[in-house]
Amino acid sequence: MNSFDLFEMKRKLEVLCTVENFFELHSWATERKKGEK
Repeated sequence: MNSFDLFEMKRKLEVLCTVENFFELHSWATERKKGEK
């Protein structure tokens, strides 16, 4: 595995983590809105 492969893998992981965080935040915000009603 060369350094380019490692770089690509790191980038994919960062993107995946960001997507997971986005969905977590989105579901948290949705739950809060339900609680306000």
